Amino acid sequence: MANFILLLAILCFHSAYSKSAPEIYKQFDWINFTFSDPIVASQYVSQEEYKNCMPAGIKVNSNEDVFVSIPRWKGCWPATLNMLFYDKSINKTLFQPFPSFEGNEINKSYALQSVLGFEIDLDDNIWALDQGRVNNVAIEGGMKLNKYSKNGTLIDHFDLSNVTYPEYSFLNDLVLDSTGKFIYITDSGIPINTSNPLRPALIVINLANRQIVRVLENDTSVMPDQSLWITINHQRVNQDSPMETGADGIALSCDKKTLYYTPLTSRTLYAINTKVLQTATSQSNLSEYVIKLGYKLSASDGLICSQNGHMYLTALELNAVLFQSDITPNAENFQFNVFSPIVNSSKLIWPDTLGFNNVGKELFIVANQLQNFMAGTINFTNPLNGDSNFYIWKVYVNDRSYLEDCITSSSGGDEDKFPVWAIVLVVVVVLVVVIIAVCAVRNYMQARKKRKTFL
Repeated sequence: MANFILLLAILCFHSAYSKSAPEIYKQFDWINFTFSDPIVASQYVSQEEYKNCMPAGIKVNSNEDVFVSIPRWKGCWPATLNMLFYDKSINKTLFQPFPSFEGNEINKSYALQSVLGFEIDLDDNIWALDQGRVNNVAIEGGMKLNKYSKNGTLIDHFDLSNVTYPEYSFLNDLVLDSTGKFIYITDSGIPINTSNPLRPALIVINLANRQIVRVLENDTSVMPDQSLWITINHQRVNQDSPMETGADGIALSCDKKTLYYTPLTSRTLYAINTKVLQTATSQSNLSEYVIKLGYKLSASDGLICSQNGHMYLTALELNAVLFQSDITPNAENFQFNVFSPIVNSSKLIWPDTLGFNNVGKELFIVANQLQNFMAGTINFTNPLNGDSNFYIWKVYVNDRSYLEDCITSSSGGDEDKFPVWAIVLVVVVVLVVVIIAVCAVRNYMQARKKRKTFL
């Protein structure tokens, strides 16, 4: 009996461990779409348009539908925002345009032109941030934020032309405070003409009064680090000159009081109180309110905070996703060595963006070899990176998105604080100890009885 319970304890421990181990959710040699017209599908392949398509952003709704963005930095005419669709007839996962092929039509300002960052709120509405550029050409009226219902109906639209520059703005990512009715956006400020200077900034949208302001333009906290040359797998990104990208990764604390952000070309994390941003005007000087938290081991692309008050961030130079518990906007408490890897793999080349599956308490990650894609060195016929070019990973983290309310110690008895499997494991171990003790006592008593009988 004791052996059986011990075996059960081992199985429980193994189950708990394997549940938190990262796994490859999907992998692609190249991206294909749910074309309804076979002629169009054939043209897409014959013209090798798939070589212009790279997955980037990822989010998951409450039905566990997975959405992925494909920014049109090289073209990719079928669609820029998609939902993954598994086609049983061909045993492949395809990209299904959202809201439709027509809703992704190039050179139509009302349609999505190039989406990198997007968010799905707790009501499954999709907030798509449109960069308004296709193949490095600005589309008039293209820079915008569209809000869609889960069935693809356009609910709201924000024109960002008054707070962006067609030739300079590179709208990167966003976070949503649905309670306070604010949205925060990073503009990396990458100019179309690379001989021009960068103009990065943060953008704040007040959803209640629809006011939009651009803040911290060219502040040190949003500018790239001129001394950093990002290196991946011992190779410099961009052989001729360092990659220069301003404010990129952005994360909002679950209490919605702190905004975290970092330039891509930087190993420094910054923070600012959202109250300062919410009352700012375009003339406000906010530099004194920026908190320089410190060094974070690697240049990062995507950042995300969680319901448990944790931060997850991509580490481009380490082929990893890092984790820090109890992130706070306090530079004195910020320690680079508390970041620990939750995913680390040679197949995790350029971990780009992060998204929670709140139902499964999983973190999804897109790894897309961005530096190789932009350099045109990806082999779409015989992938050089493992057995595929693009990977979507997932890892069980027992955590949910920052969009959920924070979990605090006063919330009491939540399974997120002490998982069910851990309770079962503790009970099993206690039972094993008790049974071993009972058996030991019984054996002792029997031995003593035999000794008395012999005497």
